[in-house]
Amino acid sequence: VAVLAVVDDVEADLGLAGDDGVGLLGDDGGELGAAGAHQAGDPDDFAPAQGQADVAHHLRTAQAARAQHQGAGGAARPAGPSLKLPRPLSEMDVTLTDHRGRRVTISDWVGWPSLVFFGFTYCPEVCPTTLSDISLWLDGLGAEADLLNVALITVDPERDTVAALADYLTYFDPRITGHTGTPEEIARATEAFRVRVERQPLGEDDYTMDHTSGVFLFRADGSFSSIIDYHEDRAVTLPKIRRVLT
Repeated sequence: VAVLAVVDDVEADLGLAGDDGVGLLGDDGGELGAAGAHQAGDPDDFAPAQGQADVAHHLRTAQAARAQHQGAGGAARPAGPSLKLPRPLSEMDVTLTDHRGRRVTISDWVGWPSLVFFGFTYCPEVCPTTLSDISLWLDGLGAEADLLNVALITVDPERDTVAALADYLTYFDPRITGHTGTPEEIARATEAFRVRVERQPLGEDDYTMDHTSGVFLFRADGSFSSIIDYHEDRAVTLPKIRRVLT
């Protein structure tokens, strides 16, 4: 069960728990919240009842693709965000490259409600689970989903090339657009969204990325609305998304 943190009247139920289910700490050392993060296992064990088969399918296909071109790795866990809220999109003078090779400036997203998630293609659990959830949310929204700008921004630009993102996203809803860039561009993006990223070594020649796991919601005017917690119940998630569509 997520612990809700209300900051300046914004319901920010943040995905802060590691894979061990222990809540991570904010910059002030205080625990901002905790979510029951899933332990690694069969997708059927934790897929929601509604759309369970679709989630399990998305996870299995994503895991198969990852195993084929990425190799095995340790379990990444979400990293806790800072106490600061994301900047308005209108203030984000950050340019990235999408998975179709087009240069995109984040401030240009103003005018459309936006749903933004940070992740990476080598992520063993949190990212494919969240992208599968997002795909189900878009299905649940029906025609309303076409009004959303849905963006994945990588936290691993070293490995997540345009081609890698394009291949990875074929396993999820086609309305999700992936974004990569230089390490400097990604650092500017994570700073603007107040996302925390930590590179964790896996043996001598491998690594994984801990990162903030929540999904950011922005209104059409670019102002921040709320965060969807990792594995938050669909009954709560869809009304949150619909609020930024009105």
